[in-house]
Amino acid sequence: MKKFSVAIMLLLVSSCAVRDYQRPVSVRERVEVNNAFAIDTISALALVQINTGPGYDMSRQRPIIDYSYYLDPRLKSDPRSFYPRPDAPPEVKVEPLASTPEAEFFLLSWPSQYAPQNPAFAPVYATYIETHTAYGVYCRSRKPSRGAVVVSHGWTGDDVRKTYKREPLLGFARVGYDSVLVQQPYHGLREPAGSKFSGEYFISGEIARTNEATCQTVTDVRSMVRWLREKYEVVGIRGGSLGGITTLQTAAVESEIDFAVAWVPPSSLGEFPEDSPLIGKIVKSMRESGITPELGAQISYVASPKNFSPAIPKKDILIIAGMGDNFVPPSQTIAVWEAFGRPMIYWFAGGHVVNHDRDFCLELERQFMAARLPGKKSNE
Repeated sequence: MKKFSVAIMLLLVSSCAVRDYQRPVSVRERVEVNNAFAIDTISALALVQINTGPGYDMSRQRPIIDYSYYLDPRLKSDPRSFYPRPDAPPEVKVEPLASTPEAEFFLLSWPSQYAPQNPAFAPVYATYIETHTAYGVYCRSRKPSRGAVVVSHGWTGDDVRKTYKREPLLGFARVGYDSVLVQQPYHGLREPAGSKFSGEYFISGEIARTNEATCQTVTDVRSMVRWLREKYEVVGIRGGSLGGITTLQTAAVESEIDFAVAWVPPSSLGEFPEDSPLIGKIVKSMRESGITPELGAQISYVASPKNFSPAIPKKDILIIAGMGDNFVPPSQTIAVWEAFGRPMIYWFAGGHVVNHDRDFCLELERQFMAARLPGKKSNE
């Protein structure tokens, strides 16, 4: 209760919490940004209490898997080798899920083509049976669509059969795109039986597993891109938060996509500060295990898109980020934006939880996607 009282106090004194703005702002926007920053702080505190509060064994966040594989100079000199190119899934199971006047929804499932890159992780991964199968919710418009987009959700995202309605899939359908919302590894339908919460095994102090989870989600997205490519000529990717960083990591290694849209993306999960309101306890567990900030950056090098250049033209990349984000520090987003050659970026008045420009941002995204359709063929 005391911590929540402190959080409420933060909200009351938030008028000057944000010092740096990435673009000129009005007085109203300044207030909106600072309020959003405070709401992020309160929300992060609540999530931490729910997921890793009293009774949670923080030893679960200490790294035990040998991470020396990621420090091999040969891997750093060719980090794209960490992401083997997958084929389209040889077989995708398609099951009816729901129907609306605008679209039909199906649950897709297929064997993940990912294989552990770090040999030390292989026996551990073998026990995570649930994440060996990839899942996605396929939104197919009742009108002919010329394009498709693979969508990736954020950290702690639940079963995609329950959450697909929260994503703007129908909005994509209205501008000519069918879509597949992919379930991230270790989340929802892919959550291992021993998890304490959805996504616990993705972003964690077990940094080797975080690297490998990034490789797996990139692999699953790329294989779904190829499956969709057989049906559509225009195929892109889109994601937010954790889905934002994995979208950009995919765009760093996959040239066979037509565009990438990343919302509030981090650039390096291994370089979050210990005072992060969202994952500070996880970072602290790494530090107590001897992983310094410098070592963390080296270990996570291959899973940090800021260390790559994009595999597609920067004109086909759109980043949308919040000036008051207190889940993902704006400095993280700026780092990958710089590395990617400064593609189109829009800084909205808001944070990770509240976006006061949400309607504008969604329209900007739809226009960006629609602009890539002229001259392309229908999927019919």
